[in-house]
Amino acid sequence: MAILGTIALIALVILSIMVLRVKSDPMEKKSVRKYLAESKQSDKSPKL
Repeated sequence: MAILGTIALIALVILSIMVLRVKSDPMEKKSVRKYLAESKQSDKSPKL
């Protein structure tokens, strides 16, 4: 259980750093939104 707690804590720190970086840079936020939109569109496209 201690290993799982440590992994969860590390993941939480990494996610919080990513969120802070996106909030501090609005241009980066737009590029992240664009990337997410493109990835969603590519998921909808049929697989060959």
